[in-house]
Amino acid sequence: MRLNFQEQLDELTDRLASMCHLAEQAIEAATDALTQADLPTAEKVFDLNEQIEALRGPCEEQAMALLALQAPVARDLRQVVTGVHLVTDLSRMGGLAQHVAESVRRRHAAHVAAEDTQPLLARMGRTAGELARLAEQVLRTHDPRTPDMVQELMFGHRWGLVL
Repeated sequence: MRLNFQEQLDELTDRLASMCHLAEQAIEAATDALTQADLPTAEKVFDLNEQIEALRGPCEEQAMALLALQAPVARDLRQVVTGVHLVTDLSRMGGLAQHVAESVRRRHAAHVAAEDTQPLLARMGRTAGELARLAEQVLRTHDPRTPDMVQELMFGHRWGLVL
């Protein structure tokens, strides 16, 4: 019974990591489309968000089934509950990337944002994409140092905005 649980938990983790990868791609594409007024790149975001949303339902169902049928405790419980929260966050990241792509589509061939804001928007997009990449890394490697890397990234981003 416990082996089956671990296999199901590994499958959920793999799906979540795939969602992270897709979110990173969507954010990067949306950022590129925004800063370059690139309509074909903006169109890719819609496909990526569809893929993210296609994984959302199965991830949520699998997490709820694990909670209901396997009654995980301690570390396993934290991992499943974190997965439930992560699904929502990743879906939101994809949705926000799609909103950016919609803005690019509406304003094409003009730029959505003023030229002087583009470097800041590009940096914000890179930071968001890096957060998705680090989340994927945590899921795939279980490296305890990765959360520290996230903190460093966010600290550097915040100070970069101030200075």
